[in-house]
Amino acid sequence: MPAQPAEWIEIEPRVVDEVVIGRDGTHIPIRRYGVRERVSLIWLHGGGFVDGSLDMPESDWVCRQLASRGIGVVAVDYRLAPVPPLDEPRWQRIPQQVRERWMRRSGGQRYPAAVHDVQDVLAWLGGNPVLGGASAGGALAASVCSTAHAQGSALPSALALVYSQAHSRLPEPAEELLTKLATLDAGEWIQFHSIEGLTLNYLGDAELLDDPRAFPGGHELGFMPPALIVDAELDSLRASGQLFATELRQQGRTVEYVCEPGARHGFLNEPDEAARHTVARLADWVLRHAGSVHAL
Repeated sequence: MPAQPAEWIEIEPRVVDEVVIGRDGTHIPIRRYGVRERVSLIWLHGGGFVDGSLDMPESDWVCRQLASRGIGVVAVDYRLAPVPPLDEPRWQRIPQQVRERWMRRSGGQRYPAAVHDVQDVLAWLGGNPVLGGASAGGALAASVCSTAHAQGSALPSALALVYSQAHSRLPEPAEELLTKLATLDAGEWIQFHSIEGLTLNYLGDAELLDDPRAFPGGHELGFMPPALIVDAELDSLRASGQLFATELRQQGRTVEYVCEPGARHGFLNEPDEAARHTVARLADWVLRHAGSVHAL
């Protein structure tokens, strides 16, 4: 565990918005932070594949904190999937502000559009950065690695996954996790049926649930780069993060696993002690692995 700073020093980094032209002329907005000449991390926000932006704290605050430590970061505004039908029973309990935001959205593109966007930004940047993300962004990062392996392309130097989903079907939660989730109100954690619905909405085809390029968890992982996995203790997705860490270790991969005590899903959007600890871990991980070449 990296040493925690006695005092958090805010330094305003250089921030620039740009657009990358991807395959088929797709315009991919990105945001650069810090050192332009050397990008050490590509960061992907979460939002259930249907929500999120470069302005949310999980993206902007995290990237600014990392850039203030001298780490060059690029955040990618990948294409989102269409909003699911909100009249379905599974969506009745989502927060009103989220419902209203989803209702203002139109259009969207399902898998593999977001994966293509991240791949195109990686190709445009060159080098060998760490690839990381939170929640759905972490799922995309793992998917990009699996897709690159299937295509015979270069992989990132390392992965950094924060409260993310690596499995298309959520593993059976441990009794310990279920007991802790039962102490929360329904709106304080992501319900299992919501995870299933968002996954299917993102993929658009149930047959893709078994495609290791979309969600590599539960499949062959011997090619994966070193991975930092950070979970929240009070999060249904912890079932996937913990199992993914175990699967990677069993297949001989390098894994650093951390579970933030008392934290809930999305804690990077409400910067607190857990968020600051996680940013410190991310910074330490990126500084140790960016630009390295991992052995298969």
